Amino acid sequence: METVNNESQWIQDETEKIRSSLLNELHRIEHEVNEQFSSFKNDFELRQPKTLQQPKIKLAIYFFKLLSIKLGFISLRSSNRQMHESRVFIARNSILTDLFETSHIRSIRNVFVAMLLVLVIQVTINDVVHSGRDWILLFPPCIEYKFVSIIAQNSGQLVKFQPLLNNIAILYRNGGGDQVKGILFTGKNATGISGSRNDQEKPPGMIENSNCTFTDIGDGVINRFIHISIVGVAVSQAQWLFIELRDLVQDLATTVQDIFILNSGNGLIICETDGAFTFWNIVCRNNKNGGLIIYDMLSGPLTITESTFDNNRIANVFISNSYAVIVRDSLIINARPKSDDSYGDGFVAMKNKEPIELRTSAVYDNYRSGVSVWGGRLIVINNHLHDHKFDLNYETFDGIPGDFEGSAGNICSDSSPDYICSALSSVLEPPRPISPTH
Repeated sequence: METVNNESQWIQDETEKIRSSLLNELHRIEHEVNEQFSSFKNDFELRQPKTLQQPKIKLAIYFFKLLSIKLGFISLRSSNRQMHESRVFIARNSILTDLFETSHIRSIRNVFVAMLLVLVIQVTINDVVHSGRDWILLFPPCIEYKFVSIIAQNSGQLVKFQPLLNNIAILYRNGGGDQVKGILFTGKNATGISGSRNDQEKPPGMIENSNCTFTDIGDGVINRFIHISIVGVAVSQAQWLFIELRDLVQDLATTVQDIFILNSGNGLIICETDGAFTFWNIVCRNNKNGGLIIYDMLSGPLTITESTFDNNRIANVFISNSYAVIVRDSLIINARPKSDDSYGDGFVAMKNKEPIELRTSAVYDNYRSGVSVWGGRLIVINNHLHDHKFDLNYETFDGIPGDFEGSAGNICSDSSPDYICSALSSVLEPPRPISPTH
């Protein structure tokens, strides 16, 4: 916040310097014009007495000129046709044109134009920095080999960035990057922020994305950056919010927190992360094709903590083909089925490369299963589950059996008085129950 105030103060100081210099120039020109006018007035007063000594002569000259004009007019009417053919029109400048040929008048005009430009710039800066007026930017920039900040200081009324159809609002690549704060991104079929789009491009540098909103847009955010920070981002009515860290991230202090994905196609999609990361306070609610979707992790562990996944269709949390992922201290509720009445699971782990863990979380009211493992191992520890068709489900997938080995301390309040969690499978052999003390 101190940095923001310093930038605002610097802008105001620079504006005040420009205004002062322009006012000084205007005062100098005004002084010169007054001196010339005083000189002209003095010369006129010196000639005035001499002119008043001959009023009769001037009066006679006036009547003589008037008589000549009348006679000329009569003569002109009598020979109008002959003169019409020989008439010559002489071009002359207007009074304003002659005035602007004067150096002092031209200088005054330039000063006023400069003052007007400074006023427009100052009003624009004040609107964005202080009053938060909405501004619509129509042309998406491609930021390459540069670090560029796009910042709206007032998060109450955000700056609107309107990308073109089938385009990218901001594209950082080949080392580009910097801060994107307080921006409202809109535009159907468009991507909000993108890093390098393929392996042939050099990766971008740093991206700090905070207090941004993506609404009614194609892709929320696509990130392939070396250093990233994503804090306070809201996405609604988008196709998805996509985070692809891959092996580019060099800063293990990467921050991803306070992410809200609502009423969109997919929720938060995380893929190809390489390294140990922790994401906080992820909220996925009312999304059509899943809440949190994690796949193809290159290494781990990736920890999701203190998050909420609510009322997402198919599955609230889906993890596939990944190394260690830990979801803990979270709320997983109200998963909805597909239109054909299938799925609707709270937490699904499918064919992962290492055991996935669900710890100290509440799993309630999901349509089909509370927790499912389809091939591979899912470790469930100290969770509370209730109000499902069945709390735990394990299946064999692609020849890989699923199991809950290592699970313990869970409470299933819909079960018998001893709260034993029963795991069900489509195979005929009944599974071994998982008790709270197992």
